Amino acid sequence: KSRWVNEMGNSSLWKKAIPPARDRLQARLLVTTLPEILAVACALQLLRLPVGAFLLATIGICVCFGLLTWLIKAATPAAAVVGGMICFLLIAGIGQPWHSPMRTGLAPLIALFLLTFLATRAGRAWKRDRDPTGTKEGRNAAQVLANLSVAGLVAAGILDFFPSPVELGGGGSLANAVTPALLLAALVETTADTVSSEVGQAFGGAPRLMTTFRKVTAGTDGAISGLGTLSGILGGGAVVLVGMWSMRMSFELGCIAFAGGMAGFVFDSLLGATLERSGWLSNDLVNFFSTIFAVVVAFCLAVFLP
Repeated sequence: KSRWVNEMGNSSLWKKAIPPARDRLQARLLVTTLPEILAVACALQLLRLPVGAFLLATIGICVCFGLLTWLIKAATPAAAVVGGMICFLLIAGIGQPWHSPMRTGLAPLIALFLLTFLATRAGRAWKRDRDPTGTKEGRNAAQVLANLSVAGLVAAGILDFFPSPVELGGGGSLANAVTPALLLAALVETTADTVSSEVGQAFGGAPRLMTTFRKVTAGTDGAISGLGTLSGILGGGAVVLVGMWSMRMSFELGCIAFAGGMAGFVFDSLLGATLERSGWLSNDLVNFFSTIFAVVVAFCLAVFLP
């Protein structure tokens, strides 16, 4: 998602549109605010759950998840810690002591991880040749926070702090009832965005800019290709199916999650073609706002659809 310095063919140079100082500042905003919020959310879940097999299994899974992502160089050490906390929230926030950890938000998270891991390595030599500045250490903490923190906070119940426009029978809020669909929408958006970007850059040929549909060089902010878009839709659909099974969601809620995720997917490309391409937003903030947009759209669909 970075813009080529020379769109006429000098593929040896690669440069982000955003000024480096602004890029660092926006990344710092994420890493200095969200980890503390995630830590508090994790602490609250620890207090909520009784000590038992479910809690111990959840902690063990999250530690293993963080270590694995670091060992295979899919994430930096700091990113692995953040990923472990988000993994904990996706399990503890959705599951109950009598549930299997796999019947929570863990299963779609694993699906997301596998799909994005494989997509990132698709055409790896091709992409390394065109992006000599690319890191071999995996995603950093800001990238993980930008893509996954919204899903983790939704699972932790952050929507309980906002007034719900609809109250269900028995005093329950709509936000609680559709929480699995909302966090799944965020995971779908992240999956679709990452898979489409990686596959499209490697195999999609010359893409077109989202706003003008003119042909641009692969890697241009906001550029889309047919193959990349199709792979993103299929990847997002796979995550929805896994999430529907693991969180026992109805077909209607699954469709809401998919629609919200796809809306965020399109919104991501639109931001990339405008604010990111002009240098105002970093890719991290584009991803962060797109996952929020996916959740908002899914929630609105749940409220207004009959």
